[in-house]
Amino acid sequence: MKFRNNIFFCAAILIVLLQIGCKSASTTSTPNTTITTSPKTGSSFTFANTSRDTNGVVNFSDTSTQTIIQEDLSFGGVTDAIKVSDYGGPNSGDTSYLRFTTDGDMQLYDLLGENGFSLQWITLPFTTHNPGHLDHDTIIALSKTTEYDTASATIKFERTENVMINGATVACSVISVTAKSSLLLIDNTTHTSSSSNFLLVAEFSFAPTIGWITHHKDITNIMSNFPNDKDEAILFDYTLK
Repeated sequence: MKFRNNIFFCAAILIVLLQIGCKSASTTSTPNTTITTSPKTGSSFTFANTSRDTNGVVNFSDTSTQTIIQEDLSFGGVTDAIKVSDYGGPNSGDTSYLRFTTDGDMQLYDLLGENGFSLQWITLPFTTHNPGHLDHDTIIALSKTTEYDTASATIKFERTENVMINGATVACSVISVTAKSSLLLIDNTTHTSSSSNFLLVAEFSFAPTIGWITHHKDITNIMSNFPNDKDEAILFDYTLK
């Protein structure tokens, strides 16, 4: 499910990952998150997705499946891109692109620069744990209005944890994404202005032995000082090729 209320960096991640997840299980052992499996064409990942209002009441739920339809694709300046399609849910038919770096991190492609950042591969440091940060300022001058948009995003490693998927214990690496934006809209005729701001903090888990994101959960989701619905997604079935 795409993030519904902004065109922003974190949506680039949510384009691919918003509908995927795993449930945590209590454990005292140290997870091994250093070896990454690369799923092949035909691999599929099926998720249960929920959205809860500010009172914690579920107001939306569905299932969706992500399927790898092509690998080793020449795309975005690389020759090892993976093409993924969504089936079911509100994003059915959407296509996303990702790849794995030589050190095991996942990269996502910001399609068409639609999230305010230039076309680029965005690294999710599940293996290296290296933090990432992006900033972008945009001015859009039209005949009637002028828009000033400021955006930033920070990605950082949070922890490792063991989780249960289909009755098996799987090690996961967890990162957080903090996305912020502010918008100032000026009427060029009346010289009046309006503004809005946005804050999203979300966590994503990745299981190296599966080679896929296994959890998404919104921690904070605020638009113009008003809380938004929080989305979560849980992996309940997958097939590796």
